[in-house]
Amino acid sequence: MPLLEFETKKDYVFRHVKQKILDRQYEPCHRLKFRQLVQEFGTSEIPVREAINQLASSGLLTITPHVGAITTPVSSQDLREIFEIRSALEELATRRAAEHLTPETLDETMC
Repeated sequence: MPLLEFETKKDYVFRHVKQKILDRQYEPCHRLKFRQLVQEFGTSEIPVREAINQLASSGLLTITPHVGAITTPVSSQDLREIFEIRSALEELATRRAAEHLTPETLDETMC
């Protein structure tokens, strides 16, 4: 992922690490090594530290003294809530799409 034109280094690190967490490239309870992130992003410690703090504030990381930043595991309650929200959104999207369905568009999708 390239650095966007108006993106700070902290925002870039945040976006990149967040995506890795969401893509499960970092498993739950994975310890992020601070120095490794500094080297990976080729930046100073400050943007990495700020990004880690922002990820912790958003709940994606847990910072433990003398241990460091660890990816926060997803609880079964979190999963239930995620699937409930997705289900509601998919239902809404289907309903909204059906409102715009015409016989012509239906014929187009059937072929």
